[in-house]
Amino acid sequence: MKRLLLLLLLPFFIYSYCFSQSKISYKNNLTIVGKINEPIDITFKTIKSPTVNPFDLHFGATFKDKNGTTLSIPGFYNGDGKYIVRFYSPQSVVWDFETYSSVPELSGKRGSISFKENENPEVLGMVIVDKENPNKFQYANGDPYFALAFELDWLFALDYGIKKGIPKTEKIITEVKNNGFNQVVMNVYAYDVSWEIAENVPKEYFYGKPEYSIFEGNNQNPNFNSLNLDFFNHFDNVIA
Repeated sequence: MKRLLLLLLLPFFIYSYCFSQSKISYKNNLTIVGKINEPIDITFKTIKSPTVNPFDLHFGATFKDKNGTTLSIPGFYNGDGKYIVRFYSPQSVVWDFETYSSVPELSGKRGSISFKENENPEVLGMVIVDKENPNKFQYANGDPYFALAFELDWLFALDYGIKKGIPKTEKIITEVKNNGFNQVVMNVYAYDVSWEIAENVPKEYFYGKPEYSIFEGNNQNPNFNSLNLDFFNHFDNVIA
């Protein structure tokens, strides 16, 4: 029986999120300066190994601004005792945060992030519905947005497994952008396809049956208790 695993068909916006993602290691009463519409990863590290599956551990942070807005952001496990909270702001404002967790070592960590204006002209913010013309889209900064998408389902697999950089990914995204497209539609991950594949497709260009899974192990023998962190770190780089 043919197996088909399409986790998600994901659109991302080329012009909206051309960013350099900041990665910060937490220290007591951390103060960070960030840029609006660019995410910041704050890494918290445990000394003692948790008694539960690290992927099941309850962890995140509560963010508050001076206007009283409160956001609860779940964190995620990234291996080697490291837990990450990813946060961004669409406005120039200071956010104070405090972590929460089922493990005391990760709970009660405090700090603040001061977001400043972004000088990168290609970072235009989120794509939202135009309030005055609800049948149209616009960027958060007010610029009009007309979606012109290019489908690259296999983009997740293009440079996976190489030790340095994602050169093929960068090259093809540059070509897509230079030809006027502003959105890419792709799979987060896929395994097997139900349609026939031409016999003359070289093996190195066929991504229908990856040897790896989103879980540890492979598709024939996956470990559903643990994610393949190499894959998700690679996918982060693709999105960035």
